[in-house]
Amino acid sequence: MRSQEPQLPTSAPQSQRPPSRITRPERGLRAIIVLFTALLCCADARAQAAPRAQKPWWERTATSTHAGSTHQLRGDLSADNLAESSRAVDAQWQQIDALLGSLRPRSRTVQQVLVFAAFDDLADTLRSQFAVDPPGHAFAFFSPLGQGVAICTEDVAPPQAIRGLAAALTAEYLRLCCGGDVPPAIECGLLDLVARADPRGSGTGAAGIAAVQAALKDKSALSLFDLLVKDRKEWDEACASSDNGALQEQAASLVRFMLSGKGGMKAGAFTQFLRDISYGATAWSAFARVYGIASDRDWSEFDKRWRDFAQKEQPSANETLRERLAFLAEGSLLLEREGTPPSSFAELSQSLTDRAFIWPKRWRPGFSTVRATDASSFRPVDSPARKGGSAKQPEFTWTAPAPPAAAPAAPSGAPPAPLSAPQPATISSSDPPGRALQIRWLKTRVQPEAPWVWDLVPAK
Repeated sequence: MRSQEPQLPTSAPQSQRPPSRITRPERGLRAIIVLFTALLCCADARAQAAPRAQKPWWERTATSTHAGSTHQLRGDLSADNLAESSRAVDAQWQQIDALLGSLRPRSRTVQQVLVFAAFDDLADTLRSQFAVDPPGHAFAFFSPLGQGVAICTEDVAPPQAIRGLAAALTAEYLRLCCGGDVPPAIECGLLDLVARADPRGSGTGAAGIAAVQAALKDKSALSLFDLLVKDRKEWDEACASSDNGALQEQAASLVRFMLSGKGGMKAGAFTQFLRDISYGATAWSAFARVYGIASDRDWSEFDKRWRDFAQKEQPSANETLRERLAFLAEGSLLLEREGTPPSSFAELSQSLTDRAFIWPKRWRPGFSTVRATDASSFRPVDSPARKGGSAKQPEFTWTAPAPPAAAPAAPSGAPPAPLSAPQPATISSSDPPGRALQIRWLKTRVQPEAPWVWDLVPAK
């Protein structure tokens, strides 16, 4: 028998019980877009100002702070932008709190969000002030010297910054309320769920669902018991050897199942599971009590219900389009960097297929791995075959960029001005109807040599 009758934790007061229905934090993510815009303004202002200040970022921003209701923001932003960004973070935090059942924080320490316009500043500050090596452009950090969230938008696509920040705030919330006691697989699935609750498109795309279904088919998927029993070290090691996020996709699928209301999942059970952990129960005993797990047979039955859910789960057409456009945008940038920009969509497809291109190479919350070896990656959405014949598959539209403007003549004897890299082609789709998207290219820095980054906007 794998589990024993758990010791019940001290229950929360009835008035603090979790809501019976999970809400999605889309309103907060709308507000997070405000923060990204403010950071872009900050980057432009710094680039147009006098040569970069010699003082370290930590000294430059000593008085550039704003205290919100949930966090204190610090960054080289204007006072108005700091205040607006603070409201954005507060809104996102409150929506995460509502999603996860208004858990009781174990620590009342004031949290901080550090906002950077340059990655060098982020890396220098985290290492010198908190003894933390930055793992990316948006993350939660915890160290004996302090904890909080760091975000940088330099040369980062807006969807990556927005979803990365949402995941970082969720990781911070779970650490504050549950310590490190939430099973890593459950935490991974939650970060993915919140990151995808994007007002501009949410749900799970075809790539993530296909990865889980493929693992079920070839029997490489872990059992529910083996998934949940892994501690942090074991989870990190398993993910490192997983095939481009297959294990993380399984964890995300499990969380979606537990929140789905399908397969016998009761409304409010998941938030009660997290609440029990926040009040001191071990994850093992909380899971057993809330989901009625008392024997090997119970584990097997729960595992079977999840597998049935995963095999039948259908992808979101909008999220499928978003992940494929992101894949094509990153593939276009790769070919531009290699000096072999494609001149047509067919050439782009062939070049990425020849390279067996995948993106992202490393799984991250909110982004499933898309592969060039899968022909469907080059279609906006998948149209099922109709009775009596096959449906015509929708196609992407390729629009070549305008020729770059000529660089201004340099003064006599001066070195030539740096050239801006050519803008990649615009790729768009008319599917799915009413929610069609296209790639929009922009720069997060004003310097001509700054790289292009992509965003996804409604198709014109």
